Amino acid sequence: MNKNKYALESGVQDSPSAEGEIIAPRKAGIKKIFGMQKSHFFFYLSIVAFPVLQFLVFYVYMNLNSFMLSFQRYDIDARGFVWNGLENFQRIFQDFTSDEALSASVGNSINLFLLNLVFSNFGTIVFSYYIYKDYPGSKIFKVILYAPHIISNIIVVIMFKFFVDTTIPKIWLDLFGQEIYGLLANKDTQYVTVLFFSIWISFGTQVLVYSGTMSSISDSVIESAKLDGITPVKELFYIVIPMVWPTTVTFLISAFAGIFTNQMQLFSFFGSGADPSLQTFGYLLYAKVQQGGMTDYPYLSALGLLMTCIAAPLTLLVRWALEKYGPSTT
Repeated sequence: MNKNKYALESGVQDSPSAEGEIIAPRKAGIKKIFGMQKSHFFFYLSIVAFPVLQFLVFYVYMNLNSFMLSFQRYDIDARGFVWNGLENFQRIFQDFTSDEALSASVGNSINLFLLNLVFSNFGTIVFSYYIYKDYPGSKIFKVILYAPHIISNIIVVIMFKFFVDTTIPKIWLDLFGQEIYGLLANKDTQYVTVLFFSIWISFGTQVLVYSGTMSSISDSVIESAKLDGITPVKELFYIVIPMVWPTTVTFLISAFAGIFTNQMQLFSFFGSGADPSLQTFGYLLYAKVQQGGMTDYPYLSALGLLMTCIAAPLTLLVRWALEKYGPSTT
């Protein structure tokens, strides 16, 4: 009777033994945590603990601390940070009108973004299409465009500086008998040279991603278009680009999000001593953090927060527009 009562309360019926005797069910053995057995839970915890801790410290805490610093200042007498409201932002708006380096850095960042948008993004699609079609020299193009990403960035910069500052003047002297400054040594060509390097160095990864995405396009689609007499240019614009549009959206969104963080490789070329006329906002912010002290951090935090407030809504708006009005394969 007691056995039957236990079975009814537990929701599990008794099972008869071979001799017909009723045996009560066993109690649950291992307790579960979040729906997992203890051994499984501790294994799961050992895997995710470090990434979660890293996220909490280096993303949540650091960004929250930077946000709070934007509304503070460092008090030397108190040896700590005190609240000062919007004073940092007021200084920033004043500096935009008086500090030439700050205003020039924003302009250079926008120029770099626009040139990257036109030459780098569209150029990578064209080069990737050339590699995808396996035209003559496509494998050489792949090596040339991706090699800078295999070699250390500093080594690539040193080789590039030697070429533009030593090799080109030597060639010019041999051909025309006239001495000229190197492209980086000459103030008139310095900006264009660094800009060219920054755009060129960004080709490698995008070319590999685009060419890999294009390789996944069904051969039947391309063959059907060829039977209809499609030209390579029309194939690129009406078939390939719509098929790789999600990848293009990813790169474009990343470009918009990085408008004010792109350093244009300036730190690799000049360290923290780049000419103010060359500086982008990303480089200026990075260099000031490297050189600054406790009294500078609140101002720099406010500067970064202000640029984030501009770039974040713009990025979300661009994402919505690209997904809504971009080409479709349906």
